[in-house]
Amino acid sequence: VDSFRTAPAKSGSMLASHNWYELFPSCFIEATGMTEQDDPTLPMEELAVATSRLGRYELLDRLGKGGMGVVYRARDTKLDRLVAIKLLSAAVQDDPQTRERFLREAQSAGELNHRNIIKIYDFGEEAGRAFIVMELLEGCSLSDFLKTHIDLSLERKIEILVGMCEGLAFSHSRSIVHRDLKPANLFITEDGQVKVLDFGLARIASSNLTRTGFVFGTPDYMSPEQVRGKVVDERSDIFSVG
Repeated sequence: VDSFRTAPAKSGSMLASHNWYELFPSCFIEATGMTEQDDPTLPMEELAVATSRLGRYELLDRLGKGGMGVVYRARDTKLDRLVAIKLLSAAVQDDPQTRERFLREAQSAGELNHRNIIKIYDFGEEAGRAFIVMELLEGCSLSDFLKTHIDLSLERKIEILVGMCEGLAFSHSRSIVHRDLKPANLFITEDGQVKVLDFGLARIASSNLTRTGFVFGTPDYMSPEQVRGKVVDERSDIFSVG
């Protein structure tokens, strides 16, 4: 852990132009023992809490926080419905090209309409912060589900896997690659349905906004080419599925 905190980047390497947090935010926070006070997403979160509003959306309470941002339960004041809003962290938000890519690709991901993919309702910027508005799901992540369902039957395991694969097959048919498949990004609803989350951060296969050498994702589930910062396609998602 100590070497992870302080190891210098080799001259000319991919790490020379990016800090550890930008490359592997969730991994960095866990390995370095950072607290919320040290987390670069905190100023963004304070902004949201202070205003309690993002355009027409009223923020109600925080649902969770990860390396890429903070998720809130919110109310759409125009349609009078509950939604989930994800605010992008400052570590990603501060780069204009990354913000542009996020907003353009969120628009394409919002066109995905499948029972195994979370619905994206809206996206935009408020006070310089990018956000995505999604359907509010009741249930828990697959990572939490597995902690309380240790003795899953083979049939149930297959059902979960099939739901995940059907969602991915649909997104791949629309040339959208997820790039961050992991148990925390899969959701089990209260009625047992599987939902793939975080397609707002996906890469469009034809997008010219993807930068080689900049790494998104979670190291434990990344394909080798993704770890190296190369351009990835649907085969990288298949690797992450296992």
